[in-house]
Amino acid sequence: MQLERPTGKCRRWPRGRGATESVRTDLPSCRCGTDRTRREATPERDYTFMGTVYALWGGTPIPSQVSFRCVRCGVVFDTRRDLATRRAFII
Repeated sequence: MQLERPTGKCRRWPRGRGATESVRTDLPSCRCGTDRTRREATPERDYTFMGTVYALWGGTPIPSQVSFRCVRCGVVFDTRRDLATRRAFII
């Protein structure tokens, strides 16, 4: 078995979409371009009265809706009420 000799050249990352380039999505976004998958989007959970009572008894309630607010501009740009999104944002 023969080993390769180092050539002294460093390997470069393959060309293509870098980490700084934005990916085009069909998700709603605010005026500064933040969508709900970015770190700048803060989820705000709303609970029903019974969900709040359940949390006070030590349970883990599912929020009734999840709103996403941009940290930069302070705008609520998306509100979701589907069960999959609500379960993904349980505290």
